[in-house]
Amino acid sequence: MKKIISILLSFAMLFSVMSAVTIAPQAATAHYSSNYRKWSQGKSAYKGMRKYGCWVVAQAKLIREAGINTKSSFNPDVYYKWEKKNGCIDNGMYQTAKGGVNAPVLYAKSLKNNSLKYLGKTKKDIINKCISNAKKGYFTIVRVKNSQHYFMVDNKYTKANNKVYIYDSWNSPNNPPRPMKLTYSEKNWKPKYHKRLVEIYTYSLTTKKSSGTSTTPAPASATTSSVIKKPEVAYVTSPSVAINAVSNVTSTSAQINFTAKNPNKLTIKTVGAQVRKKGSSSWTTKTEAMNKNYTNATSTPMWWTIGSGKEINMSLTQNTTYEYRAFVIYNGIYYYSSISSFTTKSTLPYVKVRDISNLTKTSAQINFTAKNPNKLTIKTVGAQVRKKGSSSWTTKTEAMNKNYTNATSTPMWWTVGSGKEINFKLSAGTTYEYRAFVVYSGTKYYSPISTFKTKS
Repeated sequence: MKKIISILLSFAMLFSVMSAVTIAPQAATAHYSSNYRKWSQGKSAYKGMRKYGCWVVAQAKLIREAGINTKSSFNPDVYYKWEKKNGCIDNGMYQTAKGGVNAPVLYAKSLKNNSLKYLGKTKKDIINKCISNAKKGYFTIVRVKNSQHYFMVDNKYTKANNKVYIYDSWNSPNNPPRPMKLTYSEKNWKPKYHKRLVEIYTYSLTTKKSSGTSTTPAPASATTSSVIKKPEVAYVTSPSVAINAVSNVTSTSAQINFTAKNPNKLTIKTVGAQVRKKGSSSWTTKTEAMNKNYTNATSTPMWWTIGSGKEINMSLTQNTTYEYRAFVIYNGIYYYSSISSFTTKSTLPYVKVRDISNLTKTSAQINFTAKNPNKLTIKTVGAQVRKKGSSSWTTKTEAMNKNYTNATSTPMWWTVGSGKEINFKLSAGTTYEYRAFVVYSGTKYYSPISTFKTKS
């Protein structure tokens, strides 16, 4: 630590006459290729970079190719830390007004290098403009309509083949970027960038002649004149999880089923699933190691049983809806399935609330349906009413109609009001709570609590 502090202090003294823009310290643990064209956000030591850092990687490649910083220690994480320190990127990984397209120029100036110039952006004739830029020795960053994705044009291949080639900013650590033709349109290219081009950003590199005038030489990477063999196309698709039909649903358990998709055979070591009661914001999570036979498989079946003491140890209640999803973890990033749901079955009786009816200032009809899927013998039913905010219920209990004691579905209703079936005085413009119940084997099974407001 003392050695690092000493180095930083030495740099501070050396550049004390520089502008307020400063050089960032070296990045934390990262694993970038020694070939800057193969730098990938997937190699970053920072989660935000791995998820949103395509534009940082593209600009870092530009800085390296333009010769602004050719040190072996320079990489996108170093540049990212410099941008953070100098206000070119905020905590949400957004480019700031100070940074954005100007950030590479500011970085160059921080190294006392005034040769890099930003020439502007264009949205017209992008393909031809990229080719023209490569021939002029300009540097080009492309933005595509794919969640605001950015990458740098590879001048070497572009100039040699008279077609636009790129090194993408995002590829997996196990499958680094390789040169890709921008107009490639076969089905294995997803997305088809050539159909989603938005705009390009152009930069030039100027050097001083002895006469004091400026010229813009093509960088070494763009000076080759031989035709280069068509490179292999490589585009890495992130893993995903598809939901399959739920199975083996009972009143207290269910099996949730998924398929993990991994078309590029990335190494996935951890998977999991989450469950919650519908309406809750809190998930119960199960995480486990991927079966070693499937860590690089393109398609992996996954399933878990939910219930008390099951693989996902969560108590389920009958006739209740639950939400669930699964995920795989690759390179520290969670790739989730969509959220789906299932409803547990019922073995014991339960009561559903139906819409209120015949509502007046002083009375209302409350309606329910008793459900009894196993045709148990139900002899007693009832309902309760109270003013909202009160803790005391007014209860009506009566014998079940003998024609329905074993029915699977029974309609029930009571009128509430002074002198009515449920003798409870109601006031105009007031909110009341109510519920119903059935009694089986000495236990009351209630409906959810619902409300109504009398007319004013």
